[in-house]
Amino acid sequence: MAAKLVFWISTAALIYAYAGYQIIVWLLAAFARERTAPADRPDRDCEMNVSVIAAVYNEETAIQKRIENLLELDYPREKLEIIVASDGSDDRTVELAERYSGEGVQVLNLKRGGKGPTQNKAVARAQGEILIFTDADTEFDRSFAREVVSCFSQNPRAGCVVGSLGWRAGSSPLSRFTGLYWKTEESLRAMESAVGILAGASGAAMAVRKELWRPMVDALDDSDTVTPLDVVLQGRKVIFAKGAKAYEIPFSSVKSSFRAKVRGVSKAIVMIPRRWGAANLVRHPVYTWRMWSHHFLRWLAPFLMLGSFVSCALLYREGAIYRLAFWGQVCLLLLTLTGWMANRANKNVPVASQLFSLAVVNAGFALGFLKGLTGMAQGLWSTEQ
Repeated sequence: MAAKLVFWISTAALIYAYAGYQIIVWLLAAFARERTAPADRPDRDCEMNVSVIAAVYNEETAIQKRIENLLELDYPREKLEIIVASDGSDDRTVELAERYSGEGVQVLNLKRGGKGPTQNKAVARAQGEILIFTDADTEFDRSFAREVVSCFSQNPRAGCVVGSLGWRAGSSPLSRFTGLYWKTEESLRAMESAVGILAGASGAAMAVRKELWRPMVDALDDSDTVTPLDVVLQGRKVIFAKGAKAYEIPFSSVKSSFRAKVRGVSKAIVMIPRRWGAANLVRHPVYTWRMWSHHFLRWLAPFLMLGSFVSCALLYREGAIYRLAFWGQVCLLLLTLTGWMANRANKNVPVASQLFSLAVVNAGFALGFLKGLTGMAQGLWSTEQ
């Protein structure tokens, strides 16, 4: 009886996490009314004071290109402030960034403290009404700042604007998988925004009204996870801006992708509960449902997969459905193993390589979840390739 309960709960939770939630949000978004009045059309003539903040660590290979991209933004220079905050970089990042001081770029050479504390100090220096956060390896479209400001100006309730982050997929199967995975994530965020339940962002392309910014507690806090929650708790909305386009290159190595997932999930396991708090589980049930569906169930997916596999193996003689589930999962495991061998040989095997990439993501989720629960989350960051 226990094995059957584990099998059906695990299987149902996996189906819901990977498909059910998306279908529900898609249906809700399809029925959401979109305003079409002229007053709600984008106003690209609105020009607020904007501060772009890039918290960086050891980015000497990317920092110049990033600053030059920001200097090329189609936005009045007198209303655009660029702040590069170095979190104790010990390479040439600060030296290279300071070459642009004559063009108004402010460089903060700070002691190592973590991304969150570094952003706190940069925000304290910022003068803009709107804060745009980004990374050293991100590239903005020239219209990015205008699109973000337009979104704020036309949505008085907007407290945080999430840019549309695209991935310039590389040649490796892992890079291509990341690009496909992120397209799905972007689509889901757009639907959540249409429904009015978006509560997450990408640190590489996120903006917030300065008045709504709340300091990061310590190095475990990341603004892309914490700030949208802060905005929601202050009664404002997080909005997805499709026209605010930014680009990044996904990790090319399995090791980097795995470590990034471990670090991100382990920190989120600490950040979300302490920011959201038990009381808000009841005060904001829809957002709580969104967090459980969009994040926590995905992080639990590897454990659900294990539960489903072990339980159907124990129930092998109990019926055809359990035998079918068992051999189906064995086939998936064999394909994943094939993908692993293909990756070692730098080859791409359709389906198998994608399954291996998904396995890397889920392995990172599993270890990150355990590290977060056991107090082993690491706050300090490093540059991944």
